[in-house]
Amino acid sequence: MYSFDIFNTILIRAVRNPAEVFFIVQSIINESEKYSSVPGRAKREFAFIRQEAERMANLKAEGRYQYNIDHIYNELETIAGIGHKHSEQLKQLEYEIELAVLHPNLRVIARIKKLIENKEKVILISDMYYPEEVIREILVGFDKCFLDIPIYISCDYNATKATGHLYFKIRRIENVEYKDWTHIGDDEISDNQRSSLLGINTEEYLNDDYVEKILDWGNYYRISSSATREIHLISKKYYLKNGLQGGEIEAGIICAPILYDYVKWVIEVSIANNINQLFFLARDGYILKDIADIYIQTYGLDIKTIYLYSSRKAWNPETAEEKENLKGYIFENIKDTKRSALVDTIATGNTVNNMARICDMHVNIISYAKVKNYELDYVDKFFQYYSCTWPFHYIEAICRAPHGATIGYEKVGDIYKEVLDNREMNETIEKQFQRFTETVIEICNGIIAFENQFGISTYFREIAVALMKDFFTKPSKSVADYFGEIPQDDNNINGTKFGPRVSVDELVEIQKGKKTFNGYSLNYTLLRLTDEEKACLDKVKNVAQADYLYIDKADCHEKSIILYGAGKYGREYSEMLRSKGFKIIAWVDQNYQKFANEGLPVSSLSEINKLDYMAIVVAVKNGAEDIKNFLVEFGIDEEKVYTSIDKLIINKP
Repeated sequence: MYSFDIFNTILIRAVRNPAEVFFIVQSIINESEKYSSVPGRAKREFAFIRQEAERMANLKAEGRYQYNIDHIYNELETIAGIGHKHSEQLKQLEYEIELAVLHPNLRVIARIKKLIENKEKVILISDMYYPEEVIREILVGFDKCFLDIPIYISCDYNATKATGHLYFKIRRIENVEYKDWTHIGDDEISDNQRSSLLGINTEEYLNDDYVEKILDWGNYYRISSSATREIHLISKKYYLKNGLQGGEIEAGIICAPILYDYVKWVIEVSIANNINQLFFLARDGYILKDIADIYIQTYGLDIKTIYLYSSRKAWNPETAEEKENLKGYIFENIKDTKRSALVDTIATGNTVNNMARICDMHVNIISYAKVKNYELDYVDKFFQYYSCTWPFHYIEAICRAPHGATIGYEKVGDIYKEVLDNREMNETIEKQFQRFTETVIEICNGIIAFENQFGISTYFREIAVALMKDFFTKPSKSVADYFGEIPQDDNNINGTKFGPRVSVDELVEIQKGKKTFNGYSLNYTLLRLTDEEKACLDKVKNVAQADYLYIDKADCHEKSIILYGAGKYGREYSEMLRSKGFKIIAWVDQNYQKFANEGLPVSSLSEINKLDYMAIVVAVKNGAEDIKNFLVEFGIDEEKVYTSIDKLIINKP
């Protein structure tokens, strides 16, 4: 005879531990209007009260009987001070959440079916407070093979696996010898030790907690427990369903909540500002539009979405014909500018403003972040989700599309169509990108369905920020290998990779400015180095990697630098910085008045606090470290102050 444990063997809970179910219930009863009448303490402390109620039910049983769910909720009524009506309402919600977190273990179910096919006796055993009829209903909902399999539940037989008494009772009922019995389960004590002591053959079932391996979820629970539990639940169910591994899947699991929270905010901004048409700008808007469509359809919102082919090149036309084609394409798509908005990721607004000027229309922009504060005379409203602080500009890198860049428009018959760069992704990368996109969409769909089912609206901004930082500062090797190879060039989908693998020798040449970096983010390339390569690079440079400032095309559109020192060295540095492609947005010196009188554009140190910059370069012959310390005392971030131009390395376009 073969017996199988049920929970965490046949059915996997997509939570870290069973008590997480109670915390999810607590989140829902605090957020959903459906539970507004539940008394305050039961709302605030449900998870604690529910665990206390089970402990009390167990103490009252005193070994005379095995408690069930009704015993638990009778105790909960007393501890929480609530009536039977609310108790029943919460008990039903717990059951619904239990169903929501469960996922069938297809490998174990396949083995059970094979045993039955081979005429072997199979039974199921569980220490559980739900009775047999409830457990069977759950199991049959996943597979009909469980219709006739005997099920032994502790609360029905007043005995548990943990004490060994349930095994003893089953032996008598099934009339089987222990030596002819094999038990499979995940719990070390109740499924293995107790059964082994009786002489039952045991097989320990070990769960592959792949989702826990992707991230240290414990860190994120400290940030925002309700949001993390929800993401963890949906992500783990995705993995249990698909059984896929790879960098693109890990990346999708990490990126889904980042993108979902932004899209949800876009829709909320739209509703609040009476916007009923959203134009998702190519190529960043490709995956964002799909997420928005799921959300809008689920909640029945009166918002239309359109994927608008666009690019800096297409919206900065040079010839009269290009301008006319741009106007034709825009006028065909955008009818009501007052009730519409253009959705972007990282934006200055300049490109959109230029398009609007050519078309003589005023527009609204909704963006993940705004890079610079330019005068935008054709933009009425500019909403931004987050400030453009590193690494949030990398949102563009996450939001790719499987098509080439928009290079312009043409009239085909009576309509205007986009003209795309016709180069395509490499086949391997295209398949990985498709799996990444499918992962993001399915997880976002799961989050939306879960929130809709239970009438809640969870906000992920805090955890999205933390995930974004981790994604670009300490990715796993598989994520770094996938994402580093994704094409990122604005103009050619077959061009620059995000963070390609580069040899140590090549890195040294790049850092000396003797070789051009053919990638989008040198920082990400450095993250892909092995420990041996990092040690070798440090040895070659004879200086810690962190002493350098690697400035990517991705890091700052303006490559903005503040230069300190207007003497001989300062003037030499000014020329060298400009020759390397940096933009000096301010030149400061303590003796600024003296240099200003000489006709140099030198300002006081007070200008620093008014500007958005990447670094301050100290350009003096002697005392550079003293000036650096002075600037730090002045309130400047020490990590932004550099005392040598050699430590500024730019990836040239």
